[in-house]
Amino acid sequence: MYIATRRQVVGRFFTGTSISKQGAATLAQVLFTKKVKTLKDISDPKVAEELAPDAGHFDAYLDARAAVAKVGLNRRTQSFIVYAIASGAAGQLKNLTAALRQIEAIETDVAEVVVQSAVALSAAQKKEVQASLGKHLPPGKSTMDATFEVEPSIVGGLYVTLDNYALDLSSGSFLRKFGSEVAAA
Repeated sequence: MYIATRRQVVGRFFTGTSISKQGAATLAQVLFTKKVKTLKDISDPKVAEELAPDAGHFDAYLDARAAVAKVGLNRRTQSFIVYAIASGAAGQLKNLTAALRQIEAIETDVAEVVVQSAVALSAAQKKEVQASLGKHLPPGKSTMDATFEVEPSIVGGLYVTLDNYALDLSSGSFLRKFGSEVAAA
């Protein structure tokens, strides 16, 4: 079986080769959401072939998704990256992303907040979470752009990303940690 290296994936898509708009949109879902978890989740076979001619390429994208999640790019930067991919102008994607993150941090007083919960929160719960988070904004941030998402793996509680900070208040991670400690004992 052929295993694609990260360099091959980067070489294919980030050195001037353009891909279709649908391919770029699908790649955005792979990189920035958990909607596409396997190659079979891509409904259009032509797009699947364009992005990942084999499982090795798709595995490299999943590795990239994990790296992107750690960086915590806001939606505007994600949109720029998708545009760069679609236009074939992403030869310097790594440098562009770093520069955009520096510009974002300087130019805006709005904190990007993502709140994940196991079930959808009510309007009152969202308001309460926003009020609580408003007291803990990073230095230089005066307001927030909050997005609420449902992530069943959390089991209970919340997982909050506030700009580059993450706060795991989920029972899912507690249970996984506890299970690992019991298994190690």
